[in-house]
Amino acid sequence: MTIPMIVLAAISVVAGFVETPWNGWLSGWLNGSGAAEAAHGSGIAAMVASIGVGALGIYLGWLFFVKKSIRNGLMAEKLPGLLRTVERGYYLDELYRVIVVKPLRGLGTTLAAFDEYVIGGTVRMTGSLTTAAGRLAARLSNGKVQTYGLAALIGCIVLIVAIVGRRFW
Repeated sequence: MTIPMIVLAAISVVAGFVETPWNGWLSGWLNGSGAAEAAHGSGIAAMVASIGVGALGIYLGWLFFVKKSIRNGLMAEKLPGLLRTVERGYYLDELYRVIVVKPLRGLGTTLAAFDEYVIGGTVRMTGSLTTAAGRLAARLSNGKVQTYGLAALIGCIVLIVAIVGRRFW
């Protein structure tokens, strides 16, 4: 497992030099000009700040764990609130639960109820109506001419009402 990690790390280091402020050939090649750098600036200040923060973290880690010039419990004594915040992971899990999980769970419950009662009810009603229409058609198909004549008369009345009623709707 170590060898694949080393290979991936080497590829990442090489890939990091593909698009740098002093070597921006990829973005120029992709969009046909150097317009991206002109629009967004070179970002030197952001790079310097991030390198400074990273170096400060490395230096503090060296002071804590290698040189041991800062004792372990000092930060816990001086800043208990910060220690609790870091131990709780900056409360990101709680924030995620409140902002994302609870609303999506509520939406899921609402959609499940909609699916069960509205969509499922419509499907069950359609099935029941189809079954009832089939049973009615089976009772009407009894071979008597009077029944067929009555069905034709009812159909004509329905068509006349629909045509005449259309004027008033």
